[in-house]
Amino acid sequence: MDGTGHGTHTMGTIIGGEGIGVAPGAEWISVRAFNSQGNALESWLHAAMQWVVDPGPGCVPPDVVNNSWGRYFGSTPNFRADVQAIQAAGIFAAFAAGNDGSDSATINAPASYPETFSVGTVTADDTIANFSSRIPSTWFGSNLVKPEVSAPGVKVRSSMPGGAYGEIDGTSMAAPHVTGAVALMLQANPGLTVAQLESVIKQTAKPLGSTT
Repeated sequence: MDGTGHGTHTMGTIIGGEGIGVAPGAEWISVRAFNSQGNALESWLHAAMQWVVDPGPGCVPPDVVNNSWGRYFGSTPNFRADVQAIQAAGIFAAFAAGNDGSDSATINAPASYPETFSVGTVTADDTIANFSSRIPSTWFGSNLVKPEVSAPGVKVRSSMPGGAYGEIDGTSMAAPHVTGAVALMLQANPGLTVAQLESVIKQTAKPLGSTT
C-alpha cells in the first residue's frame, strides 16, 4: 500500500531494475508505518521500528533498513531507544537528514541522534542542495557533525505506483542510495559490522570541502 508514492520511489532507488536501483535483486521487506496521507502517530513509528528488529516467526530481520522519514524540530529524543535497539541487533540504519536547510542546526530526529547514520543531499554536480538540512546537531549537549555523508537527492528518477516513473527531490531520495550501497557491501562481505560499514562509507566518500 502506498498512498503518496514516496515509499515506492525510495524502494526503487534501493532495489529497482532498469537502471534506477543501486542494488537490484536484493531481497526486501517493508512495514507500513504511515497512513494513506503520509502521516503517522509516534506509536506507529515505535511499533514499526520494533517490528524491524523482530518481524516475527518465519521472518529474518533485515541487514539494513532505510528510513526516509523524520520528525521536524529534531529535538525529540523519543525514537532514540528504537535506533539503539536497531543498532544493537546488528542492523545498519540510514536516516534522511531532513529538508529544512539552508539554515544551520536543522537536522531532524532521528537523524540528529549520535547513534544515527544520517544522509544529506547533493545535486548532480556534487553541490549541497539548498534544502538539505545542515550541521550541527546540538540536541545532546554537543555539536555533532551531521549528516555523516550526502548522496544524490535532486531530480532523482525512480519508480512510482502503477508502473510509472517520476523525479522527486529530498533527503528521502538520498538515504536510499546509501541503503543500496550497504546492501552491495554486505553481499561482498557479509561479516561487516554496522561500525565497519559506517567507517568504510565515511572514509571512501568524496570530500566536498568546508565542514559548513
